[in-house]
Amino acid sequence: MSDETENLDSTRCDEPAGLRLWRDERGQLVLRRNPHDEPIAPVRLARCFPWSLRDRYISIRDKDGQELVLLESLDGVEPETRALIEQELDQQEFIPRITAVDNVDDDYEVMAWKVRTDRGPIELQVKSNDDIRQLDDGRVIIKDHAGGKFEVRDLARLDARSRRLVEDHLG
Repeated sequence: MSDETENLDSTRCDEPAGLRLWRDERGQLVLRRNPHDEPIAPVRLARCFPWSLRDRYISIRDKDGQELVLLESLDGVEPETRALIEQELDQQEFIPRITAVDNVDDDYEVMAWKVRTDRGPIELQVKSNDDIRQLDDGRVIIKDHAGGKFEVRDLARLDARSRRLVEDHLG
């Protein structure tokens, strides 16, 4: 077995029911891999595949970024720990959800998208259709000129006009 494979196997969590995660008095995340291990703090969470496998392959890392645990899924994780993991990952992301597209002005080099989101109306500046991608699960991600990401969770749930505007610009 190679060192890389050994390293990967050593972080994989085969018994997620024993894993515990909580916040200490300073608000830092604390990890205990199993009841026999010492707590490790602070730790941080990262999605290994944030777009394609959002709820799978969650990495728990120490303050230096070294992976301590790789959760293949949250199945079997104790409910309080699972809720904290989900909450922490949701807070890390700021991805407004587009609920309607009011207008797309593509007469210039940069397209101006007037959209409504779950956080209010906004105008996006989108460089090209390559910045608008539909993922395998049906979600559409739109990247603005500043690198911000906006999500259409379900294209079919948009009104007909909004859906047509998005579909006309898919990269």
